[in-house]
Amino acid sequence: MRNKVRFFFSFLSIIITIVCILTTLEYTTVGNRSPTSTQIIIMSDSDFDTYGFPGSGSLKDPYIIEGLNIVGDGDIGIYIANTYISYYIIRDCVIQGYDFGIVIDSSYKTASIENCEINVNSVGITVIQSASFYVINNTVQANSAGITVDAGYNAIVNNTIVDTPYGITASLVAKEGLILNNTIINAEWGITTDIEVKNTQICWNSIINVYFAGIGINTVDDVTNLTIHHNTIIAGEQFDYKTLGRQEGVNDQVFWYDSETNEGNYWSDWSQVGEYDILDIQDEKTNSDLYPLTEAPTPQNAFPSLPINPEDKVEPTTPSPTSNDNGEEDTNSLTINISIILISSVIITLIRSRKLKKRH
Repeated sequence: MRNKVRFFFSFLSIIITIVCILTTLEYTTVGNRSPTSTQIIIMSDSDFDTYGFPGSGSLKDPYIIEGLNIVGDGDIGIYIANTYISYYIIRDCVIQGYDFGIVIDSSYKTASIENCEINVNSVGITVIQSASFYVINNTVQANSAGITVDAGYNAIVNNTIVDTPYGITASLVAKEGLILNNTIINAEWGITTDIEVKNTQICWNSIINVYFAGIGINTVDDVTNLTIHHNTIIAGEQFDYKTLGRQEGVNDQVFWYDSETNEGNYWSDWSQVGEYDILDIQDEKTNSDLYPLTEAPTPQNAFPSLPINPEDKVEPTTPSPTSNDNGEEDTNSLTINISIILISSVIITLIRSRKLKKRH
């Protein structure tokens, strides 16, 4: 009888201990992927294992951070920093109420943010001083900026950004970049680039109800082979500029059309006659779209390939299909290959953006 009593209390003690651990756990248990209301903070490669996320961190078996429902009023929902050997994916997460949704800082292997829903007070997705990143199929609403990345190789694809002053900002694209098929609704600035952008395409994006400029190219001195084509830019009622396209300075390496098809972009304020002027802050002409479109382009499944880092060789994956404005499904076979990126600071991005705002 005494042994049975001991067994009962021992068993009860174990149950109580397990319950206490589960109720105080600061991260999601891998087994059931139950939602958590606490932020994820990873400060080193070993923290992925400490949290118990699935995967080994290798190129073909990345860590998976998945299915979290992170609601709070702190600084950052998911913060990953100082990871040097780990590949990882953040997907199917919901982040609300924080100042910053997802921040990646000093991450030197491939990472990807996919299919997340983010509604925060400052910036939705931020990547700084990191090596490799894709941002795909996310929905973002934020009070300052939607997505900011500075990357050597990068892809920002199929995202939806709503009611955010600065939609997408890309800088330090030192190798190759692609901003493709994103939808930005109700913004002051739709898509902007700044500081050393090379071999990058901004194409097939829909920027709707913009107040200042749909696409703005800043600091063109170190821009090489930047092509902007098949975008739909529609001015909002509060549109306050003379043109929906902005380029600071003259640079013959910035092309506002596709040279293969001789097709440019759709501008809602175009007169339907001649070229479409691209102006600077002082409304001086710095470039032009030679082949503006008379109507918004419909995707034809002829999208460019995503940037490929030759050091990363992995079986491709494909983002979920998206729908065009007519409700038709675009089954874009977009190859997701992993890349390497050099990234600057979100603070610099915000200061830069706010400075632009003040100038206008």
